[in-house]
Amino acid sequence: MFGMIVVDVGSFSAGEFTYSQRSLASMRRVWSVCLLFGVMCLLLGCPAKKPKKAVIVKKSQPKKPRYRPPFVRLPPKVALRENEVYIPGGSFFMGPKKASTVSPDQHQAVSPHHLVTLTRMFAMWKHEVTQGEFEELMRYNPSHFRNCGKNCPVENARWHEAAAFCNKLSRKHGLASCYLCEGSERNVSCRVLPYFRGQRYYQCSGYRLPTEAEWEHAARGGGDEPFYTPAISKWVDHSTFARIAWYADSSLVRYKGGVQCPERISQRSVWERHQKEEERRCGVHPVEGKEPNVYGLYDMLGNVFEWVYDGYTHLDKLSAKDPIKGHEHVNRVMRGCAWLSSVTYCSVYRRFWAPRSTANYLLGFRPVRTLWKAKSQ
Repeated sequence: MFGMIVVDVGSFSAGEFTYSQRSLASMRRVWSVCLLFGVMCLLLGCPAKKPKKAVIVKKSQPKKPRYRPPFVRLPPKVALRENEVYIPGGSFFMGPKKASTVSPDQHQAVSPHHLVTLTRMFAMWKHEVTQGEFEELMRYNPSHFRNCGKNCPVENARWHEAAAFCNKLSRKHGLASCYLCEGSERNVSCRVLPYFRGQRYYQCSGYRLPTEAEWEHAARGGGDEPFYTPAISKWVDHSTFARIAWYADSSLVRYKGGVQCPERISQRSVWERHQKEEERRCGVHPVEGKEPNVYGLYDMLGNVFEWVYDGYTHLDKLSAKDPIKGHEHVNRVMRGCAWLSSVTYCSVYRRFWAPRSTANYLLGFRPVRTLWKAKSQ
């Protein structure tokens, strides 16, 4: 049934037979080594492969959008003078984004959310005019808080006095005057020169008070929040407002002549807590004591309100180019807030007004000057 395989040994040569024996011996040695290795693995355990670490995939957390300040570069052949910072022209939305951010008593006063375009770049003083700067040029100091020092903002100056200061500053630097002023010191009376009425006000090359649109554009620093974002810090809200402003909760002073503080003061140091309530005094503070915005402007909120050029009128919702209002209005707009203001009354879009002849220790100003027409956006 089964066939038999017969190997004829005689058919192999001696050399071939020897080679076959050597191959079998080699195979036996290999099998012996493998068998020995297997026995050792059973007795001692084989080295196991290291398990791979489990990769934990974290769910991405929603991040608060990072504030990106505008890229500001001084154009070539433009030289800034002392105290000036460069403000680019361009478009921005004026007024609050949401009506809920405005208190009911301010709905009629606050400008509605609308698009505004400024076609000219301008230079603005980085701080409010100080008592020392005002006195050096005007030869008198109208301020109530003189004990604060020469580096504190001049206040108690009327709109007319602010315009007269701008005229003298223009003459000092060889620039054209923007106003026609009569009288002197506290009795001065100013109005814009006839040639610079209307939108031609922006064409005056000398120092002048900013328009409402210029002031808000500069204060915002490219942002769209109620408070401007400092150049070197994170977002500012009600709890961190003291980083950028001197206001009711942070305006306690040590010098003589301060005014009795508001009833609610949240930030009190040890020496303040030991004082009697009637002895606590508040007032203005030296300029540049808080963080600036991305344009390098200090105290756009807090310390003192700031006069602007515009007369006080209700603003419409239509888009506007180089807006300006109320040349003949007796009541002029004030922007910002002051050392006595609560945080709820401080924002870059709030509007206040007072007659041009008003002198008050809450009121100051800062000048601007037009540079040239901006490139089309």
